[in-house]
Amino acid sequence: MKSVEKGDLFEAKCLAIINKMLDNGDLIFLKENVRIFKKKKYPSIYRENVEFDISIELWAPNAKRYSMIYFIECKNYSSRIPVEKIQKFQNDIQQVSGVNAKGIFISNMPFQKGAFSHAEKIGMMVIQGDSAENFKIILHKRSGTIENKIQILIDSIDETLIDSGIETLEKIVDKQILESLSPNIENVGYGIDLLNKNQIKEIAEQELNKISEDILQYGYGLDLKTITNYLSENYNVKIETIPRNSNILGSCDIENNIISINQSIIGTQRHLFILCHEIGHYILHQNLAINQTSYDSFSDSEHNFMTGKNNLNNPRHWIEWQANYFSISFLLAQTSIIAKLYHYQNRKNINKDPIYFNDQYVNRKMVFELINSLAYFFQVSKTSIIYRLTELNHFKDISRTKSVGQLINEYRKEYYF
Repeated sequence: MKSVEKGDLFEAKCLAIINKMLDNGDLIFLKENVRIFKKKKYPSIYRENVEFDISIELWAPNAKRYSMIYFIECKNYSSRIPVEKIQKFQNDIQQVSGVNAKGIFISNMPFQKGAFSHAEKIGMMVIQGDSAENFKIILHKRSGTIENKIQILIDSIDETLIDSGIETLEKIVDKQILESLSPNIENVGYGIDLLNKNQIKEIAEQELNKISEDILQYGYGLDLKTITNYLSENYNVKIETIPRNSNILGSCDIENNIISINQSIIGTQRHLFILCHEIGHYILHQNLAINQTSYDSFSDSEHNFMTGKNNLNNPRHWIEWQANYFSISFLLAQTSIIAKLYHYQNRKNINKDPIYFNDQYVNRKMVFELINSLAYFFQVSKTSIIYRLTELNHFKDISRTKSVGQLINEYRKEYYF
């Protein structure tokens, strides 16, 4: 299919999205006041007429011009959208409208960081999707304290054109758009797929098979050279370093295919886990659309030892938990760690039942030796080994004096999970 045909098809899907939003509410009775157009051309103050994929005009009765307008751009790309596309869309709006304009950008691909930041700065709404059944709001900066209101683009507000009638129409249109997508807003948003453990495990195993099918078949472990070659050969990802005095342990630059690791952890048992954590970001979060300021505003997730789960209450929780779980599924694949566990139990004449952690000295000594052995083999921390064995039901805490959480706290200096 030619690129033009693909673009037209995507625009048709975008129109279906908008129609789905607007045809289910009170707007069906307000077609004279709320007018929807496809490919309408508007006169520009600087050049020839400017055509917009979709526009929605709000008209007061007997008015000679609309009082408010929504401009909607639909882009079908094969890569992330650069800031220049957002700036062009903004300039086109400024040339033809100038007042009370709302910009909505619908794309099948995520934004580059600069594009996302610019859209957020000027108050533009971003929607990602490819059909009327598959779309979600990625960026919505609400206007003031009003929940169901889409922001008017900065520098385009003219309140003299907004009377009570236009305000009513605006509320109805905004409410229809936002409520149509409210399930996606509640379910974290920001382009984050809410993957569960099984889904992440499958993705990690697919990536392991790109290295060698022997890893899962025979329970092999990974080393730094193998992982580095895998990144280079499959994704052209380069590994760089972060200065030792930085408080950042690892980072992932998806746009430039760079993963960076702090010099202070290179060669330690934290090295591979953090590297694979960043690989998790690279694999799982290609569609992520959240800037650093918004990300930093969310608190970190904490592991709840009562439930054995991480508390996932905001986008940051989901992003970091997913990367963590990818890392442990990649480094400590189920077949690999169980195979190594059984090998250790055979060598030490230990029953192949779950490892029980109790209050006896002999038991604790055996548990510490086992954890140390597995951590050394897989080149990860003892914390990661305990979590993984516990999750796979091969580690049971029956101690009356010390919990698994306390055991982990003994390794607090390694605690980065």
